[in-house]
Amino acid sequence: MDLPSTQHWQAGSPILLRETWHGRVWTARPVTVVQDTPDVIAFYMVPGTKYKHPRVVGTDRVPTLMTGAAWQLVDVIWHGGGALYLSMPGSPYMIIGFRSDDNARLDRWYVNLQTPLRRTTLGFDYLDQELDIVLSPDLDSWRWKDEEGFAALQQRGLITPSDAARLRAVGEAIIRQRYAATSLLQQGWDRWSPPPVWSVPGLPPGWDEAG
Repeated sequence: MDLPSTQHWQAGSPILLRETWHGRVWTARPVTVVQDTPDVIAFYMVPGTKYKHPRVVGTDRVPTLMTGAAWQLVDVIWHGGGALYLSMPGSPYMIIGFRSDDNARLDRWYVNLQTPLRRTTLGFDYLDQELDIVLSPDLDSWRWKDEEGFAALQQRGLITPSDAARLRAVGEAIIRQRYAATSLLQQGWDRWSPPPVWSVPGLPPGWDEAG
């Protein structure tokens, strides 16, 4: 069930970040709210979190949306450092700050091009659009990621040429503006650290009921 855009989560609240695809849950990640305002939505995935991720039935292979293979969700443990998710309401991307394995510092930035976050009674839903950008912590170097998968989605008609061009333009704009004061990459999030009292949240009841 969707929530109105005026209803916000309190900092420290455990919520669910999900990808949904054709009425099914594709991934489900328990996260903790860092900030939820009209300007910024931020949440954090604690190391050791158990989450749901798809696997091709009968294998340990991770499927992609373009394969069409039968898949099921399995339990996966988030190893290494935590992950800080940042977005602006209505934006077709999230910026993820992946922390080092000892969780002491920022290891890399990751721009995830996707559908805008949609509020639900459990947290937020969205769908990844395959194309991503990886940036160094100092933002000096960057590269595209998963361009082949992005092209495959277009070939299968899952992303239209106009949407593909729009998404790539969004990524290019983020790179051009990464040093601007208005960029999420310049808001001091590289210095943010999670409160030590935050525990690992679990999957809530109804996590698998896609709206």
